[in-house]
Amino acid sequence: MSLNIDFAGGRFHTDMATGSFSNCHVFSLTVTQILLTKYSGHISPAIRPWAAQLQAAQPNQPGPLRNLYTAMGRSGQMTPLLQNNCMNAAAPSLVLFFDLTPNNPQLQHSMLIRDTDEWIGANNLGSLSISTGDYSPLGPSVSYNDVWCFPHMSQRNYIAGTRGGWVNGQMAGAFSGGAHSHNLLFIPIVV
Repeated sequence: MSLNIDFAGGRFHTDMATGSFSNCHVFSLTVTQILLTKYSGHISPAIRPWAAQLQAAQPNQPGPLRNLYTAMGRSGQMTPLLQNNCMNAAAPSLVLFFDLTPNNPQLQHSMLIRDTDEWIGANNLGSLSISTGDYSPLGPSVSYNDVWCFPHMSQRNYIAGTRGGWVNGQMAGAFSGGAHSHNLLFIPIVV
């Protein structure tokens, strides 16, 4: 199966062969690597210090990849992503979700900003769930663990146990048993 993704109003484009991306970080890294390679002359200054490590990362080695994403999040070089600025976040960008555990935030999820106010990711059930208006670029009959697009993210409100979204300007996941808050950070990939 082939996955074709347009980013930033079609300014950037990826093509890849795919089955199912059951790990969100595998999807975000694979697409990031394609963008960094295909558009090497357009690499964002913000991500440039991380570009070589991202290119060298192995999607099938989740431990080192999580460590790299965690280091990026803790570096202070990523921009906080809140409800009031997500309409203005650059596309394409890498988005990292960290839980709000005091003193030791843990990486929970990763996605990409596909276009103005639209995100794309894989295995999103625990963070965003799938709801009306969300769609798969692979067509209507794919697994919930596969790749999905999430339009109108600035308007996406949390619904207890059903859908992740914004609560008081911060993102909360759709976990059973109540809201699980996240700090979101983003970094442009190519510009």
